[in-house]
Amino acid sequence: MAWIREHTIHRKTEILQKLVPLKPWWLIVFILLLTAMGVLSVFAYDRPFFLWDITVSGWIKDLLGHGDIPLLNVVSWPWLGIKSVMVATVLVATTWATWVLGWRVGLQVFSVLLIMGINEGFKEIIDRPRPGESESTGGTSFPSGHALYAVLLSGVAWFFVVLKIPKLRLRMSLLGILIAWPILTGLSRIYLEKHWPSDVLGSYILGILVLIVMKWTIPALERTRRPFPKPSTFERKDS
Repeated sequence: MAWIREHTIHRKTEILQKLVPLKPWWLIVFILLLTAMGVLSVFAYDRPFFLWDITVSGWIKDLLGHGDIPLLNVVSWPWLGIKSVMVATVLVATTWATWVLGWRVGLQVFSVLLIMGINEGFKEIIDRPRPGESESTGGTSFPSGHALYAVLLSGVAWFFVVLKIPKLRLRMSLLGILIAWPILTGLSRIYLEKHWPSDVLGSYILGILVLIVMKWTIPALERTRRPFPKPSTFERKDS
């Protein structure tokens, strides 16, 4: 029937519009970041480190000092080499989100775990050694999993929890914490000589790309909540 065909076209068009950013500059930002990530990945595959990695690492150590800084150890704990903790925290967050906010939000939270798994495979492909390791031994340095995890979890917390808080002052305070966590995590990985600055930069770019895609797909998932409209909502042209 004509109204069914019209509704199907209307529904598909609306979903596609939800997946495309409403403002063109978001698409430009996404393309620029995607290009930057591609270029950085190619060079990271070919080089164990960049000259500017050594320079930036020196700046960070000179700025923060060369002693033990408890805060930088704290922001890396307990994810420091313990992937099972990452998996457990994401699964707990997914269960909570699904129970409280619905399966759509739970699916978005669970996607963090999938992305982290893909990132581990990507790190094996790049096979970049960590600082202090020889190039012949290989490694899983690029991009930093800890920094990526912090970016993704902070983004998810902002989208589905903090953004819904009505009080602006509390919302902005929590936003500051969510921004500080990935930054401190990245600094700690460089300071503790677990990653090069370019590893952390790659994590930030990749994390932002994922969050942009997530932001685009949230309206599409929300769109599925709307019930199928009745035939009366469309004008029957064949009547």
